[in-house]
Amino acid sequence: LLGVVVLLALWDWNWFKRPIEQRVTTQTGRSFHIDGNLDVDLGRTLTIRADGLRFGNAEWAREPEMASVRRLEFDLRFWPLLRGDVRIPRIALDVPVVHLQRNDKLPGNWVFGDEDAGELPEFRNVHIESGTLTYFEPAQKTDIKVSVDSAQPKAGDAEPRIVVKGGGKWNGNPFTLAGTAE
Repeated sequence: LLGVVVLLALWDWNWFKRPIEQRVTTQTGRSFHIDGNLDVDLGRTLTIRADGLRFGNAEWAREPEMASVRRLEFDLRFWPLLRGDVRIPRIALDVPVVHLQRNDKLPGNWVFGDEDAGELPEFRNVHIESGTLTYFEPAQKTDIKVSVDSAQPKAGDAEPRIVVKGGGKWNGNPFTLAGTAE
């Protein structure tokens, strides 16, 4: 038992980077890279941290990467996971960038093969630091860029509010946007 504890305490989780990259690339048909460290804290709730994530875009998109994040950290409930139930009670994104794009002849760059591939897990507590979201649809003369950040939680708030600010063009018409989501 002591040997297992020592092994887990000294384990280098970076060994899993390449297998994870290959699996994501194979399943999505897009490049995926973990440029920084991968680390896992074990317990009833696993905490997983990955630095320098990059996810490739569709070949026809204007941006080479669909998404990137300086640091992704999330909690994953261990016991439900053993039954195939993915529960993510907390997710934190540091400097995430997401580029969404639609082409008039192709589906959006967020469509990967079979659109009915199952349910996504539910995220309970989301924290975003210095995020950017863009949406580009040239056929509709739409080009939008917004910043996305978590606000400081107010007393009694279970999760922080998400603050969105930005603008661009929608059907060729300029606009600005500011709001929050809870």
